[in-house]
Amino acid sequence: MPGARVLSAGDSIVFALAYSRAGKETSYVKCGDSVCVSLTEVTDLGATDPATGQALFRFSWEPLGQSGSPGASTKRVVKSSSSRGMG
Repeated sequence: MPGARVLSAGDSIVFALAYSRAGKETSYVKCGDSVCVSLTEVTDLGATDPATGQALFRFSWEPLGQSGSPGASTKRVVKSSSSRGMG
């Protein structure tokens, strides 16, 4: 994710199965799982990931297409660096 970009509620992002090796670009798993979600809350944790030095955020989201549907009130939360898992 570009450094100048800031995530906020209402943005859509894709989580995709990937792996990385030191000094190499991230590689996405061929035919790997992915999910597109709509962010409902974004909180800057005011800390950095010791491994990458990038800012840490907490995201809450809901899968796209499930907004307002009965029984879809599950709140999911993830802690992530600003560029990890973005594809």
